[in-house]
This record gives sequence, structure tokens and C-alpha cells, in this order.
Amino acid sequence: MNRNWIEKKICEKGATQIPSNLKIEEDDEVVRITLNANKIRDKNMQESGNDFEGWCIATYACAQKIVIMGVDDEISIDGEYHGIGHLCRFLYRAMKFSEQYKWFLLSENLTNEVEKFKSYLHSHKFTNNIGSGEAGNKNNYDDENAVEAKMAEEGVLRSVVKSIDIGSGKVYRQLPVGLFEDSVSRKNAVFTGGKSAIDLWSIDGSAINVVELKTNNPMMGIITEVFFYSNYVYDLLMPDGLFTLNDLPKGNADHRGYEEIWNNRKRINMINGIMLADNERFHPWIDEELRTILNDNGLDVLNYFIESYHLQVIIE
Repeated sequence: MNRNWIEKKICEKGATQIPSNLKIEEDDEVVRITLNANKIRDKNMQESGNDFEGWCIATYACAQKIVIMGVDDEISIDGEYHGIGHLCRFLYRAMKFSEQYKWFLLSENLTNEVEKFKSYLHSHKFTNNIGSGEAGNKNNYDDENAVEAKMAEEGVLRSVVKSIDIGSGKVYRQLPVGLFEDSVSRKNAVFTGGKSAIDLWSIDGSAINVVELKTNNPMMGIITEVFFYSNYVYDLLMPDGLFTLNDLPKGNADHRGYEEIWNNRKRINMINGIMLADNERFHPWIDEELRTILNDNGLDVLNYFIESYHLQVIIE
């Protein structure tokens, strides 16, 4: 197999390197991508080398061949799927990616694990966690949190998103994306919880806009995050989704706009996944070619967009 040729081709788009824990090898018929099992189990999904979605698309764009993804060691799960959130999110993403892209396949071992996880998702009930209290605010615009807060101000996000009209509705922050079997509790957690959340979101009519925001970190992981969050929202809100939307809590506590999702749950039929970064701070591979491939997913209700902003413009 020729590893050097395909890696060189991928790197031609910019001064970038293939993650050291990700192997890409090509033969006459296919390209094989191998991930590090330990990193999949222990590290976040947007970590370099775990962010397979972008690297698989880049590989396919260069080679125009079937891409087969595997892992370098066993990741077999014996017993419950609780408490192994990083691995479960990986299996979910691998399942969704293999379902939506005809040019992408899983190795035999990985196929077996994904099928087991898929059966688990189809045979149990799952629900989401709900944010409590306002999302944090910072004034230092070197910090992503501060930019996120600015984007949530009236009219700001709409002014930077040009590809689609996201409407004039309120923009909310930090929508949790945990997943729990039966009910929300630490012992029932399937996906990671804690700070795992969608940066920005809004509802315009029947569409929900899901925004992954980056400031000074031009990483491939933005693709992984917007892909995961958009599919999570799909499974939470679409009629054929795998999850059950949690009930609206009683009382007047601040739930970061969750009541708007609850009130519109039966009318939402479109998901817009938006990758938003400071102008010219995208990874070199995040461009229209990649977006075209990402949107060829067989789902008319799930579309992706690339948008940029000028920091100095929005803070003035």
C-alpha cells in the first residue's frame, strides 16, 4: 500500500500534517484509514486523529475511491454502554457516517461493534439532558466564550450567516447533547455530559440552526462537532429519530431556550448545521469541495454550511 502518496495529496491544500495517530494507506481499489483505539476510548471526539469525518472526506476527495475505516485494536464492549461516553459517541458517529455516505465503509471488526450499538439504540429508550441556568459570559474576546456570547446578541449571528436566512428569532447558547438511557442520571449516561453542548442555536419557522463556533483554532474537529450535533438534533426531533425529547421542566427556571424547542418540536423538519469561524481561520480542507461532499448525505432535511466572521467587526 502507498501511504505517502495519499498523505502528500491531502497536505497539498495547505501547510498541514496528517495526525500521527491516524494512518492512511491506499491500494488499487480502496483507501484504508486506521484510528487509534486508545484515543477513541479516552479522548474527546474533536481531538486530532479522533476527528475522522473530515479526514475521510479529504481522503475521498483526493483518491475518489472507497474509504474503509478501522481501528488498530479491539474496542469490543462487554456489558453496558453506560459510562463510556467517548466510545459511544464514536460508535454513533461511525454508524451515522456509514449510513449517509455511499463511499464510506467500516472494517469488519468495527462493523460488528457498530451493529451491536445500533441494535442497542433501537431496542431501548433514550433521552436528552436539559441546561440549567444561563450560559457563562466572558468579556475577553480572545476567549471563545466571549465571542459566543456576542453572537447570541440580537441580530449579530444573522449578520454573519450569509448562505441562508436564519430568521430574526432569538439565538440561544449551550444546548446540552448528553444522552441517557430511560432517564437522566449519572448511572444512565451513554454519551458524555458535563460541558458537551451546541455552541449556538436558533429556530426559524420549521428549521433549527445548529452552530459550531471556532475562534483561534483552525481544526478539522469543527466538522466532527457539527456532524455529531446535527445528527443528534435529527434523532431528537425528527419523526424517525432514535431518541425521545425530554419533557419541558416545570417552573420558571432558565433552561437556555429549551422551551422553544419543546414548543416547536412537532413543526421542525429542517436542520442546518453551520460551521462558523473567524475569517481565514478555517483548516485548509474546510471549503466548498468538502461541504459539497458532506451535503451529499441522502438527507434532504440535513444540510451543512460554512460561514466566517471578522472579529473586529462584530465587537465594535
